[in-house]
Amino acid sequence: MAEHMLVSMKLIDKYLIRNFLGPFFYCLLAFFMISIVYDVSVNLDTFIDKKIGLKTLVDYYMLLLPVILANTMPIAVLMGILYELGNLQRSNEITGLRASGISNARIMMPFMLCGLCISLISFLIEQNFVPQALYKINIIETQRFKKEVEKEKLLKVTAFYNIRANRSWVGTIDLTTPKILDFEVREFDRQGTVARKITARELSHDAKTKLWTFRDGKIYYYTAGVSPENETAKEKFATMTFDFSETPADLINSQKEAMYMSAAELRTHLKTHPKDSKIYTERKVDLYYKFASPFVSFIVMLIGLAFGMRTTRGGLLIGVGTSIAIFIAYYGLSIVSLAMGKQELMPPWLAAWLPNMFFTALGVTFLSKMN
Repeated sequence: MAEHMLVSMKLIDKYLIRNFLGPFFYCLLAFFMISIVYDVSVNLDTFIDKKIGLKTLVDYYMLLLPVILANTMPIAVLMGILYELGNLQRSNEITGLRASGISNARIMMPFMLCGLCISLISFLIEQNFVPQALYKINIIETQRFKKEVEKEKLLKVTAFYNIRANRSWVGTIDLTTPKILDFEVREFDRQGTVARKITARELSHDAKTKLWTFRDGKIYYYTAGVSPENETAKEKFATMTFDFSETPADLINSQKEAMYMSAAELRTHLKTHPKDSKIYTERKVDLYYKFASPFVSFIVMLIGLAFGMRTTRGGLLIGVGTSIAIFIAYYGLSIVSLAMGKQELMPPWLAAWLPNMFFTALGVTFLSKMN
């Protein structure tokens, strides 16, 4: 008997999951197509005016794919679960499951597992694809969609200070190529004065040996700061290698916004800043939010179940409106919470996770009061 019941529950779980995933994927596809059509309609004049080729457009919208997926997964989860529960309510299947002795918690379990899996998939997409895609999209928009932009505007001036190595880097990075141009590296002593300065026309980095190659440069040595009278020696070189711990990614990420970096890159970037600096606090909030934001899919699943499972008259219709309102409120609270965290009005971890904790508690409360 127990074995028969277990087999029956597995069949029911498969049935519920299959009927949820159908609307969920349809919603994802619909949102993706709507986003593409809207973007094309807005930028069509630009594409024609700049004579953008088909290959460039295909590359551009392929890069947009993970960005759209990450942004639309939560609303697709909400629409999918409300649609599925609406169908189950109309056909009295939920009532039938309850009448057969299956609890509300057991009915909701496969949906909750789906919400958790979707959140984990969203996290992987946001960490491995979205930051790189957004950065490349920015380059494409600057380089190809706006051809009147002068070449100089495609060069990114970089100022990077590595607190661990007590070394600063200032120079230019060409966003369209891997070239690092006209850089100056300063090394400081324990008193904070410059002990050595290295200038070079061009730099390159070997990822295997982790060595920097400086070309057409000079080395200056100082006794008490940068000034001609404190200069003890000067050395010219055509090519010279240096064993510096910094990488090109460190230099580029120092000027990137958090949206262009993964959690791993943000964590590495944080180590180069003093912990009492404002930028450290801001990036710390961004780092925690990288982990918190993907779980909105699980939270909206919780909210959708709390209202979609209602069997009272008009309960489902009211639940749809309430769920959407709560979904919007979640992002409103996120904006306020993140801003407060970056202004040091609350701890960074709390600023990032507060919306998740609040709306998870809200969803659990609603579920506990469900008949």
